[in-house]
Amino acid sequence: MKRFAWLLVAVATFVGCQGERPKCRVARTEAAESWKLVSEKAAKLEHSGGPGFEELTQDQKAEHARVFGEIQKQAELVFQSFAFSKITWGTAKPARDIARRQFDGYNNKSEYRGFQTILDGAGERYEAAHSACQ
Repeated sequence: MKRFAWLLVAVATFVGCQGERPKCRVARTEAAESWKLVSEKAAKLEHSGGPGFEELTQDQKAEHARVFGEIQKQAELVFQSFAFSKITWGTAKPARDIARRQFDGYNNKSEYRGFQTILDGAGERYEAAHSACQ
């Protein structure tokens, strides 16, 4: 009888794990794609500016390039953390937090509402993956 109980627990665990794997894979893939988009958009903004960029002083342009360059670098780290089935949370979380802080501290962020929407969406996908995969 004990063997049957252990077998039942083992089967239930296996079936339960199999049920969660697809959810995790979907959430992980969506998170990876959204952070890749953040990385691509940040790189584009770093190099080509954006709304009101031409009106900025040289120091403000340098700050703009620094902020979006750092966001791009950190978003790429988050993307890479989700790119494979073994998520590297120890890399993903600090990189996500740094990217968010960089944007939140940027003086001209009100001009980049579209980018903010993309960054917010990536944050939501991160949280969804965290819930599905932890």
